[in-house]
Amino acid sequence: MVYGFKREVTLKASNLLGKPGEKIRGHEFHYSEIKEITEKIDPVVDHNRVNLVYQLSDRPGLKIREEGYMKKNVMGSYVHLHFGSNPQIAENFVLLLTAS
Repeated sequence: MVYGFKREVTLKASNLLGKPGEKIRGHEFHYSEIKEITEKIDPVVDHNRVNLVYQLSDRPGLKIREEGYMKKNVMGSYVHLHFGSNPQIAENFVLLLTAS
């Protein structure tokens, strides 16, 4: 179980939230875990595969794991993002939605 831990997300690749290097904070709590991924995960965004698009760290900066599972225009994650920690991320997301 992971409950209430504060996290920092650093984008590794351009995606629906923003550009590489942009950061946003959030937290995670869940009872499940990802045991195995059968599909090849590529560090470069390929819309035909599952991609890991960000690095997850705890607040002091200790890297925990890569996350942000993205395929085409769908992203999944355990992290509940706090858009107030980086309003630019929220603006990027809204601009993407209004451009579609």
